[in-house]
Amino acid sequence: MATAVGGPSGRGLDRRPSGWSGGRADGRRSVGGRSVWWSSRRRGDSGSLSIEAVLIIPAFLLFLVLVAAIGRVAVAHQQVHAAVLAAARTASQAADAVAGQAAGSAAAQASLDLVGPTCRSLTVELDTAALRLPPGQSGLVTARITCVVSLGDLILPGLPGQVTVSESFGASTDPYVNR
Repeated sequence: MATAVGGPSGRGLDRRPSGWSGGRADGRRSVGGRSVWWSSRRRGDSGSLSIEAVLIIPAFLLFLVLVAAIGRVAVAHQQVHAAVLAAARTASQAADAVAGQAAGSAAAQASLDLVGPTCRSLTVELDTAALRLPPGQSGLVTARITCVVSLGDLILPGLPGQVTVSESFGASTDPYVNR
């Protein structure tokens, strides 16, 4: 409850709580018999926004770089997965092993070129031994693709400079195709 106290002009309402006993030279004030540290001058929040910005903005930027790194590796996984499927399926439909190697490698490269370059180095391995089997026998053509994704341009402490993404897939050959 506030008490009515005359100000310099003799009018006004003093907004100090009841039980206010004034102040001491050391900045302590007493409210209701309890000593409270209140300064005689008003302390504001000036400068706190800049301190918050100095702490929050770098953390937010590091978070964005981490999201970019995770996104880059995830896109590379998707690209390599799609390319290995295309390579194995295309190679398994070829007439012989040499044509299967060429068709599988071309299909993998075409699949990876659709999205854009993410791999710093790319290795396509095709096992087309199943295409040498006589007609009537089924085999498995296996494709393995290894892609090295560069993360060196992303500045994040503890982040490796590159990540290796590898996928493999096997596609069965058609036993009723003349080879």
